[in-house]
This record gives sequence, C-alpha cells and structure tokens, in this order.
Amino acid sequence: MFKNQVQPEFPSFYWKVDLNLELLFFNTEWEKKIFDKTMASWLDQIHEDEKSDLMSAIDSSKLLKKHFSMEFRLRNPDQHWIWVHGRFQPFFDDMQCVRGFDIFGIEFELQNQSSKSNVSRLLAAEDASRVKSGFLANMSHEIRAPIQAIVGYAHMLADLELSPEERKKMSRAMSRSGDFLLQLVKDILDFSKIEAGRMDIDIHPVSPWYTISEVFETFGLQANKKGIKLVAFTEGVIPVLFHTDPTRLRQILVNLIGNAIKYTLKGDIKVRIKIDHVEDIPGDCLVFSVEDRGPGMDENQMASLFNPFVRAGKGFSSRVEGTGLGLTIANRLAGLLGGFIKVTTKLKAGSCFSLYLPIDEKDLHKVVDSERLGTLNSRDLNAITSTLSLPSSASILLAEDSEDIQVYLRYLLEKEGLDVTTVSSGSKVLQELSQSDFDLILMDLQMPDGGGMETTKIIRNSGNKIPIFALTANATKQDEIECLEAGFDLFLTKPIDREKLLEALACFLPIAEKSKVEVLEGATNSDSNFNLQQHFFNSLVIKINNIIDFNNSKSFDSLEKELHQLKGASGFYGYPQLAQIAEKIECALKTASNEKEIEDLIKVLSVEINKIIA
Repeated sequence: MFKNQVQPEFPSFYWKVDLNLELLFFNTEWEKKIFDKTMASWLDQIHEDEKSDLMSAIDSSKLLKKHFSMEFRLRNPDQHWIWVHGRFQPFFDDMQCVRGFDIFGIEFELQNQSSKSNVSRLLAAEDASRVKSGFLANMSHEIRAPIQAIVGYAHMLADLELSPEERKKMSRAMSRSGDFLLQLVKDILDFSKIEAGRMDIDIHPVSPWYTISEVFETFGLQANKKGIKLVAFTEGVIPVLFHTDPTRLRQILVNLIGNAIKYTLKGDIKVRIKIDHVEDIPGDCLVFSVEDRGPGMDENQMASLFNPFVRAGKGFSSRVEGTGLGLTIANRLAGLLGGFIKVTTKLKAGSCFSLYLPIDEKDLHKVVDSERLGTLNSRDLNAITSTLSLPSSASILLAEDSEDIQVYLRYLLEKEGLDVTTVSSGSKVLQELSQSDFDLILMDLQMPDGGGMETTKIIRNSGNKIPIFALTANATKQDEIECLEAGFDLFLTKPIDREKLLEALACFLPIAEKSKVEVLEGATNSDSNFNLQQHFFNSLVIKINNIIDFNNSKSFDSLEKELHQLKGASGFYGYPQLAQIAEKIECALKTASNEKEIEDLIKVLSVEINKIIA
C-alpha cells in the first residue's frame, strides 16, 4: 500500500476473469475467504440455484457490452455459503470486443432465502438514491469551469484586434467546453440511468496527451487570470492511445486540475504523466499526477477527503467555492475505470493528486517519449496531434458516395500524410480490394450498388481482416451494435470529429516510420481551406437544382439520396441549420407526408442555400 494513500470504497472481493471465465487475478480477501483450490473453477463454487441466471447475464453482457449486478451464493473452503452482491464490468481489447470481466463483490448476510429479493431491492434503492443525490448536487461544481471558459472567451472574441490564430484558439476552447457541458446535461437528463444506480462506462481509444491539452484549454483563461501557469510533461514513454472512457477521464482531470487552480495562489501547477506498476492494479497503469501549490492538508482532513459534502476544512478553504462532492465523484469514477486516486500532501506546502488507471498490454505497442512531446503549458497552447504517429506510408480506401464529403475527408487524411483512394459504391470497394492492398477502409453505410453493411459482410466472409470503420449519420446504439456484428471495427457518426478519427486511425494503423506531411504539396493551409469551401458552395447550386427537379418529377429515391448527401456535407462544412432542414425533408419523404409540406420545406431549404452562397 502507498503511504498516505486515501483508500476508495473498494468492495470486499475483486477477481478478474477472461472470456472463458477463467481466473486471471484476485485480491487477498478473495484468496482468504473464498478461493477453494480443490475446485476446478470458481464457477463450481456458485450455488446451482443462481448459476444459470448468472451465466445468462454474462452472455447478455458480452453481447451488449454493458456491466450488470446480481446477488448469488459462493461456497467457501469451509463448505459454508456466502451471499455476495457482485458487479460484473466487462473490459475490452483494441477491437472493442469483450475480453473478460472485472468482478467486484460485497459480502452480505441473509436470514433466509425469502429475504434475498428484499435486500436486493433495498441495496439498489439506496445506491440509486445516493448516486442521484450526489450527481445532481455535484453539477454546479462540474459546470462552473467550462461555463467560465465560454463566457470569458466570448467577451474576448469581441475584441476586433485579435489575430485569426488567437480567434481560432479561443473558438476551439469554447467548443471543447461546450461539448463537455453538453455531455453533462445529457447525464442529468438521463434519469433512467441515475434511478437504476448505473453510471455507464463507454470504452474507446483516447490520447492521454491530447486529453490534457483539452483540459488546459478549458482552464487556461481561469489560470491566467490568477497568474498561474499550467504545465504538463511526461516522464519516460507514454502510450500514444490507451483504452478508457474519454468522458469520465476528462471529468476526473477537470476536477483535479480545477481544484489545484482553486487552492493555488501563486506558482505553477504541474501535471505529470507516466507509466508505473502498482500492487493494486494488475499489469501496468497510466498515472496522471496533479501537483498544486495550495495550503496542504493535515491527517484529519486527509481521512475524510473523499467523503460526500466534506470540504478540506476551515480557514483558507472556506473562501473557496464548491459543494464538497467533486472529489467523491472523481474517486468513484476512477473506481469504475478500474483505478483509484492516491493523495500525498504536506501542510503549507501543497498536495499531489495522482490518478492511476490500468493500461491494456496492447496499448503499450505504440508509445511516444518525453523528448518528442516536450512541455505543454496553458499560455502557449497549440493543437496536439503529433502524438498520434500516423504513418505517412499507410494507404486508406475511402468509400463515400457524397463528393463533398469525399473532398473533405481526402483533404484531411492527405494533410496527415496518408495515401487515399476514393470510391463511391460497394462494388468498387470489392474491385479495389481485389487489385490493391490497403491498410484500412473508411466505409459509408448508404451507397449505391452495395451498401457499407453488405459490402463489409462480403469482405469478412472472404477471410479479409482489414480494419473497417463505419461512417454514418445514424447514431443510435442499435446501429452501432449492428455494425460491429456485421464486421466493422469502429463506428463513427457524421459529421466526423477530426480528432476522434485521427485517434482511431492511430490505433489501427501500423506504427509510423517517418514524420507526417504537414501541408498538401503545392498549396498552403489557407489556400486548401478556401478551395474546400468554394467546392462546397459550388455544389450547393447543383444540389438545390437537383432537389427541385427530382421532386417535380417525383423521383423520390433520387431525391432522398441527394438530401442525405446534402445533410452529411453540411455537417462537415459547419452548416448545421442546412443539415437540419435537409433531414426534415428526408424524414417527411420516409413518412410519406403530403406533397405541399415537402414543397414548403424545399423552399425553406432553397432560401437557406441562397443565404449561405450570398
């Protein structure tokens, strides 16, 4: 154990199993109270009355990639039955397939079998009430920093003397803060999740270095106002990407760095990232350490640090705003991600909060060292993409029938030094694969002459294991499940987030052997951006004429295709209003609305296009 480590509320038992439910790891409590070496498998220790229900729940969790909880009996080496309330949390490989389960168990006693359901309902009700109360009360604490960033940068953008680059940085910071706020609002509104006592974990590949830069952008204005500089650096190598929940990771880091700014009056706040090995986490882990220059804490304050509604104490902390729930939430989120938060402190000399998260062994196949990354600070932020290590020799097959989206994605990928071949139908995908070798396919789902879903099934049935990403405007969980079952490796919704796409490419493409191309040959960034926008504007004139002609001739299949392409392209080029109108007409066609309604919507679309062109 760590000295001065504040322990989170871990369950009594923890064991880890692979996809065949064979034991991979277990803690000392499991070994001491439950582990029976005479049994061939720990499953043999489960009571027959609960075993079938447990196996059914495990099979469902593998398919849906969701955690679950249930109560069951385990027979210990003394041949006594122990009631356990267990939480089964799946973990994933880099293909987003379930590799096994982390299982957390709490022992409890039952007087008789009939009281089992009562205890289960009581535990669920108490947990749901506690999570809901803590989560809702914590919102004012969590949203203050991003709101302050948005309001502050909005005022600064009114300054006409700002350079285009300064405006770009501020707009990017506002966008990131807005995205984070939107995610929090979604969590607040999702009462079914809170009432059930669930905080879903959504595992994706994420860049640790880029995540820190996002948080620095959120807090940059606040830190600069206090005369504080945020500094981030790595010790040794770190993974280019590692698998965790990016939203929850960012939420934890926002809390830790926000607290550091809150309690620091002067000096720098240092954020260190490194790979380490600790007793409490099997395998290697990634450590984010946030070192402040605050007043520090004494032993009594440390003992209650992670308790709900508890502040650091009187005096200095009483002048600092906060609900006393931020660290409680951060600590529980860390536990859900398979890690924990360690705290070291010295009175009147500051504190260091370290987040420990497990790393999959495959994430360590691609690493970047501290010499290449250098130092990141809040007063000199730039877009962080260099850690992604995209190989300039990699070849991409882009299957997309919208010319506007083709042009945009080709520009984006070639700017990163990738070799891109574009096709517009499923049959042409198969033709290209029969003639050339590619490292990855970006596949639109809706294409003529063979859609993305059907084409991917054909590719997989042939034995080809090339990585394939789905590109679609359909963003439901069911759509994602269907795509993954069809053989896609990743599901990306339109408009495609540039950084998410680059992170995904870095995860699936081979390791870079040489530096990537920064600019398209023969064109500057500004020239390329202008040409892209001009191409889009020119296509709008053609599209609105086609839409009117198809509607007049009642060629509804062609009309729906044109609208679908316009919707996707408008999102890519930053015209959400245009995309919404196109989607309304598309929905009206699918629901067989009256012709007058469709004509009126097309007139609205035409007016909007004329405004954009003008």
